[in-house]
Amino acid sequence: MAAAVTRHSSGQESDRPTEIQRSVEDLARTVLDRVDEGTVPLRVRREVFTSDACYALSARPLRLPDGMVTAVVTLERRAPEPPPAEALREAFGLTRKEASVARLLARGFSNLAIAHEMGVSKHTARHHTENVMLKLCVRSRTQVGGVLRAGLDARQSA
Repeated sequence: MAAAVTRHSSGQESDRPTEIQRSVEDLARTVLDRVDEGTVPLRVRREVFTSDACYALSARPLRLPDGMVTAVVTLERRAPEPPPAEALREAFGLTRKEASVARLLARGFSNLAIAHEMGVSKHTARHHTENVMLKLCVRSRTQVGGVLRAGLDARQSA
């Protein structure tokens, strides 16, 4: 298996494997080991949790034209689970429904999806979304998750 090289946003390269790279390589090895044993898996899945996100890894074997087998690994970044609603109510002064909306916003839900999840109209969902954004002092719904986590982390460390 080839060594992984990480390219940072600064443009610098590092040969020190990250937790994600180690997990990708481990999953690829698992698939190839199963192929060697004669039990060819359709797909192997695993989740990796880091401090800022959850990553869903999925690997499957791929037979190449020359008869060799390699592993194809896909990586999907998922937002971490938002803080509990009760903690949000205390930390940010949100109502019960606003705390529920804030959790859904942090998970990437649209107003229509929020309305469906909560059993309210899309106009009510939009109204709650606007209130949450005002109380959290954010301009974009995508900022909600970061503010929720940062705000709770700051309160817990104080």
